[in-house]
Amino acid sequence: VGGLQAGKGTKRVKYAELEGLVVVEEVYVDLYVKDPSHDLSNPQAVFDGLLRCFCALAAQICNRQSSTVDSSSSDAPPPPALGAAEEGGNWVLGGLTEDEALSSVTSATLTLVRVRPSLAAHAGRGGYLKRLCSLLEEVVGAGGGG
Repeated sequence: VGGLQAGKGTKRVKYAELEGLVVVEEVYVDLYVKDPSHDLSNPQAVFDGLLRCFCALAAQICNRQSSTVDSSSSDAPPPPALGAAEEGGNWVLGGLTEDEALSSVTSATLTLVRVRPSLAAHAGRGGYLKRLCSLLEEVVGAGGGG
């Protein structure tokens, strides 16, 4: 069912049944949510990756929405597409929209914290909570305060 895909000196195996799945830190997040008992080799690295991906996706969505609110003309260029290299990320969105990918990443993050509650404290130490609060302030500000 898979096929070899060549591009720019690299070869990748492509499996149709895995298209549309988000991969963060080499973990298929949708599959992890279905089987959270799967042993992760480095849960903290996966958690960090999920939080970085979440913040990058949320920022991308906020930028898109604020440019829609602030734009006085429909000729405004769309924001740049989110790529795996952005934010130092190690993820693949699997052809999903930012909204769809954010939903998958959110589910995986909550599942991982539910399975490994000790990781929750790491979110504060890593500066992710502060960044999320800043994103929320941007959303509220862009939406006119309410």
